[in-house]
Amino acid sequence: MVQFFRRFRLQSLSLMHIGTDVVLILLSLFLSLYLRTGTLSLDQHLQALEYWTPIFVALRVFSFIGFGVYLCMWRYVSIPDAVRMAEATALSILLMIAATYFYPGFGTLPRSFFFIDGFVSLGMLTGARLLRRRIYERGHNNVQQTSLSSVMIYGAGTTGRMFAQRIAGNQFLF
Repeated sequence: MVQFFRRFRLQSLSLMHIGTDVVLILLSLFLSLYLRTGTLSLDQHLQALEYWTPIFVALRVFSFIGFGVYLCMWRYVSIPDAVRMAEATALSILLMIAATYFYPGFGTLPRSFFFIDGFVSLGMLTGARLLRRRIYERGHNNVQQTSLSSVMIYGAGTTGRMFAQRIAGNQFLF
């Protein structure tokens, strides 16, 4: 339980990553409403979304912090991190639906909006992390190319030939 609350300390959070996520969450909210309503009835729900936006962003960021999404480094993001983000997004969708259900006087949004937003925001947030990882790996591979050295495999027979073919076929080693 103590570890859970340690995630909320400012020292363990990266404001740059949270800021990036807030921008992507804002984009996903408005894009999801547009995808759901189109241009015909967008004005009908836009005022409600503008009111709910700060609450939705706060719910999503707090659920991300609670699930430990910000504990990983973006350049090392992996499948368990994406699963953790999907779980946090699912919880935030449930919290967003509950908030709009208990306070309907602030404006209504289509119920399918929340599910569309879940997919759009999850795609945008994981896409940003994967893009950061790809950029890091591309830059890291360029550094490795400058420090190549020759390797001689001696006395290994058939296993040595298979090992040499495996090394030659692996693009990440060059």
